[in-house]
Amino acid sequence: MPWLAPWFEDLDDDHDHNHQGEDIQAYSLVIEQPISASAFSLAMNLMVGSKGVDLLRVKGIVRLLDDPDRPVIVHGVQHVFHEPIRLDSWPSGDRLTRLVFITRNIPKKTVETFFSAWTTLGNDRALAAIDGGLS
Repeated sequence: MPWLAPWFEDLDDDHDHNHQGEDIQAYSLVIEQPISASAFSLAMNLMVGSKGVDLLRVKGIVRLLDDPDRPVIVHGVQHVFHEPIRLDSWPSGDRLTRLVFITRNIPKKTVETFFSAWTTLGNDRALAAIDGGLS
């Protein structure tokens, strides 16, 4: 899907892209394991609820636990997010969740910690349910 290529062309770059000043940062977050849909939704909703005004742009491709062969495209600006789009297949062999953030006064470490906590918790619960339920 060539239309997705520009979204991810700089993702292998491992440095911040501060083009507007010290308070504006652009960075990517890569998550190797599939994420439960409920954990991802909760993480995004809490992030938007608490930091929405400073989430200048979020876009990405997400590998969900319920159907890891069909990624979801997400895109939003501040508190406004478009309906996620489920693709029929991955646009390339790289099947990692990749999110790009352009933020104001939100360090990359804050986003990493936030997503790590919520996706780990959500994935643990989702996997427990798949394996026979929570005890």
